[in-house]
Amino acid sequence: MVGRLSRLLSFILYVTMGFIIQLMIGLGLFDVLSERTLLPGFLLSLLVVSPMVIMYAAGQYHLSDIIVRAKWKMLNEVQTKIEKLSGENEIPDKDSLDRLSKLMDYHDRIKATPNSALNFRASLNFLNSLLLPLLAFILANLDTVMAVLGIGGVKTKP
Repeated sequence: MVGRLSRLLSFILYVTMGFIIQLMIGLGLFDVLSERTLLPGFLLSLLVVSPMVIMYAAGQYHLSDIIVRAKWKMLNEVQTKIEKLSGENEIPDKDSLDRLSKLMDYHDRIKATPNSALNFRASLNFLNSLLLPLLAFILANLDTVMAVLGIGGVKTKP
């Protein structure tokens, strides 16, 4: 379930990123983002991209909350089984000890699982999604960026 929710949030993030890219290219085509408006355009880009960052962080926070709740629910169930099994006999037999050992191992494995859906791959995907609007901004203002960086042919007077 957490995997499905994570994929859904990623899909929404990519759709939002697609709209941002279209917006940046459109603003560049209509000269709203030009060399005269490079700084305001960059600030506009940050303003447009910041909701995407907030949406990503909020989604990961809520996924983490779901994972923590599920872990505690399962840990409480396992703890109840352990207490019930250990309280049955004063001296547990071999089968009871074996089952207790397996329940304790299961408890420890649940407790050791990460509390978030974030991993290196998810973080890398998010960074890649942030780079796409930046690429759209650069492509929309390619001549200006090349002039600022001093790349490209030198224009000569006719």
